[in-house]
Amino acid sequence: MPTDSPSPVLVPEAYQPASSDSQKNLKVQNKEKQLDDISDHLPYELGYMPEDIRQMAERELGETEERKQAALRKFKQLIAAEKHLYVRTDDLCLLAYLRGKKYDVDRAFKSMKNTYKLRMKKRFYDADDNSIVHEVFRQNWIGFLPYRAKNGSVILVIKVGMWDPEKVDRDLLMWVITHCMIHSIEDEATQVAGYSAIIDVRGVSNKHLKLLTIENILLIIHSTQNCFPGRYKAVHVIGMPKFFAYAWNMCYPFILSYKMQKRIFIHGENLKNLHKYMSPSILPQELNGELGPFDNSWWHSSILKRNDWALEQRLYGYKK
Repeated sequence: MPTDSPSPVLVPEAYQPASSDSQKNLKVQNKEKQLDDISDHLPYELGYMPEDIRQMAERELGETEERKQAALRKFKQLIAAEKHLYVRTDDLCLLAYLRGKKYDVDRAFKSMKNTYKLRMKKRFYDADDNSIVHEVFRQNWIGFLPYRAKNGSVILVIKVGMWDPEKVDRDLLMWVITHCMIHSIEDEATQVAGYSAIIDVRGVSNKHLKLLTIENILLIIHSTQNCFPGRYKAVHVIGMPKFFAYAWNMCYPFILSYKMQKRIFIHGENLKNLHKYMSPSILPQELNGELGPFDNSWWHSSILKRNDWALEQRLYGYKK
């Protein structure tokens, strides 16, 4: 489990010291590589598949046009045979699940079914008015950064210390995060390159910790690992108190998959460790970045334009 002193970042072989005589020169190359600028990063909103991400789909997912079409046909057949299930069957939606499960159609279909079975249990998804969700976004403690990480993943920021759990309870929080995810996964590049998250827990209090029940933790894990088809590249936790870090280190092996365990990084207050993974050029001021204070208004404006579409998503699922 990475801690405040995480395992060394994997770098290309060309940047690894080959001998003592060349170490100094290679350190300079590493420093120059890390000090990239904003032009080295793709924007959050793409709407197309850049060539390097298309190659990522081939390399990591085994995606080819032939395999894609065959998987889509089988997926649609499984949906048609499932009683009482009414869902989107457009290619963009189905590809999100297929890419999330590396084109294992049966696992992708199970993930879709889990998604809608969870929605049956959480009735807040049925609301025909989501204005309360947008009020939460206007509080400016959750949203995406305008640029992607170097690996192409979009970056979700959650400033937990600004969240008031007495006003935004667990179910509303889940609804808020659902809005974040259903909008972002509509981009094919995000379906392939996935998600990174920065969870800033500086300023947390007892009222936050009270919500860390086993039930709530398991709900989060189930919804992310077994339901939503996102590809999770990294979760960076900033400012975690030491006593909680110790407790977390004892618990996480029992509740997270091995793959996710390797992708969670606890940085404490040391933001320099975060910068080993994400360039300051794309980070907000609160994370010692160069973008100015965190501001989700540009992103919130973009999803407001599609709010009718977001509300339509509640119509899908299992019908009695």
